[in-house]
Amino acid sequence: MNKLVYILLLIVPFTLCGQDVHFVQSSTTPQLINPATAGVFDGWERVSISHRQQWLSVGSPYVTSQLSADLNLLKNENGTSKGYLGIGLNFYSDVAGDAKFGTNKFSLALNGIIQVAEDQTASVGIEVGGAQRSGDVSKLNWGNQFNGQDGFDSQIASNEANISSFIYPDFGAGVFYRYNGHKSTFVREEIKNFYGGISYFHFSQPVLNYGNGAADSLHSKMVFHGGMQLDIPGSKITVAPSFAYFRQHKFKEVLSTLLVEI
Repeated sequence: MNKLVYILLLIVPFTLCGQDVHFVQSSTTPQLINPATAGVFDGWERVSISHRQQWLSVGSPYVTSQLSADLNLLKNENGTSKGYLGIGLNFYSDVAGDAKFGTNKFSLALNGIIQVAEDQTASVGIEVGGAQRSGDVSKLNWGNQFNGQDGFDSQIASNEANISSFIYPDFGAGVFYRYNGHKSTFVREEIKNFYGGISYFHFSQPVLNYGNGAADSLHSKMVFHGGMQLDIPGSKITVAPSFAYFRQHKFKEVLSTLLVEI
């Protein structure tokens, strides 16, 4: 029986604050990091579901859920199409803390895919969507609610303005290249699968107006990502390394993972 071994290499040479939602195994949530991946896979339909909880020991842990689905159109059954379309839907919800401060985002991806050579495709995709942010400041304790005797008293007015729920549009785009040396990734014949892409999010840098006098701009984000899948000749070992580099404003992050099948 084959065994799958995940090796996670987390490279952190930069400050990590202020990043958009993403998962460590970024290759399993391709639409979340590049709209040009929509419809680029072996098959006709694909669905991805991810769920993450962090800091379970605290009262209100960070909870992130993601659901995406994509399909390809105008693609021949034998895979010889010179060009076809990919369409994808992506949704995620990210909620954190006692104030339930969070973001819900829904987006639609449209991707044009062309065959540039045998077993090689290149694609250009765009993402159009919107996001909603909300929170409840009344659920938090503030310094001026300390009564000096028993601790915090929720009956004392905090004098802090609450956060207004608001919606803003969001746009992104990306390019993606894939070399698939074998039509089926379920057959062991020294499979060679290489891919890489670049994407850019938050083109319009929308203003986040929280309704309490506080406003901020959502900085644009650039992502570089890639990976490969390769059977080691003369062995029963398959390796599949991947990486993703995120840059948003002055903040950067690099993730690297390795999947080994023995």
